[in-house]
Amino acid sequence: MKELIQILEGLERDSLNMVLTVVGPELTGEKCLLADGKLLWESEQGGFFAEHLAEAAALTRNGICPLEGKQVLCERVSFEKKLVVCGAGHVGQQVIRIGRMLEMEVTVLEDREEFAGKAREAGAQKVLCGSYTDCMKQVRGSDDSYFVVLTHGHRCDRDCVQAALEKKHAYVGMIGSRRHGQIVKESLAAGGMAPGLLDELHTPIGLSIGAQTPSEIAVAIMAEIIAVKNSSGSEEGFTKEILRALLERASAAKRLPDEGENKAAPSVLAVLATIADRQGSAPRKAGTKMAVFPDGTIAGTIGGGSGEARAIQAALDLLARREVRPEMIHEIMLAGPDDRDRMVCGGEMRILLEPVTG
Repeated sequence: MKELIQILEGLERDSLNMVLTVVGPELTGEKCLLADGKLLWESEQGGFFAEHLAEAAALTRNGICPLEGKQVLCERVSFEKKLVVCGAGHVGQQVIRIGRMLEMEVTVLEDREEFAGKAREAGAQKVLCGSYTDCMKQVRGSDDSYFVVLTHGHRCDRDCVQAALEKKHAYVGMIGSRRHGQIVKESLAAGGMAPGLLDELHTPIGLSIGAQTPSEIAVAIMAEIIAVKNSSGSEEGFTKEILRALLERASAAKRLPDEGENKAAPSVLAVLATIADRQGSAPRKAGTKMAVFPDGTIAGTIGGGSGEARAIQAALDLLARREVRPEMIHEIMLAGPDDRDRMVCGGEMRILLEPVTG
């Protein structure tokens, strides 16, 4: 598992990356990592996944899927979401702040030095100052890239929209009236842009909530982005927070002295809790993860509440036993007269607990 985490940290973002785990009928925990159908890593050399590689490569959706008589947990590896804001005016500055609050990686393009400085003050990690056409050439699109076009001029809007739509993207939105959006679309169509691409432009940008102020407009924009992100069916499982926390613990464990008579036993650094399956109104999707450490601290969340608390306790029990084999637990979130501490979601989760050894 530690080796897999190290590979995930440096994985190529443009590939379709899938982590597969055998969870039934016998919970062996055998795993593999596929990138565009190619086997990058496997926990057992020449094991089950190598034997059935073609069939495994066809599994591209999240959740538990059948594979040659076994049940396999399939997880599409998604990465930190990237927010590209073209224009750092009043609305743009609020979009930056909300994007950072949502833990997105925020890049801002601005052709005015004064407003580029305001973008930095708002928290943008990267600011490109220059013509929008030149700046867009420096931005690499991806399936996790969300472009928000909020420039101060119609021509700038058009140039940014064209460049964004021609890159890989999850979302492209442009501020302005319906008439402005139609003019931009007609101009791009006249320039030869395919109708299918033009249909992907969100304009007027944002959900229709009657927003008036820059802050309210920014909320409407980011609400639409959240809706698009969550409708994709993928869940952020191996988040940067979790990967970083696990790697830091692994690095710290290397510096510790041997434990005498127990030094031959494998060192369990943490337990990775993953929602393998859910039914009903469980709070998070399959693939959501949380790392639980021996001191009781966690990285990530599988939804909070009593369900998460029980998963944490089960993980701590696993750590106390120095168990290295994975386990599956069930959490039914139904409230009754004698069970008032449970959430009233009416759902059920199966949670995979995997020890991470050093």
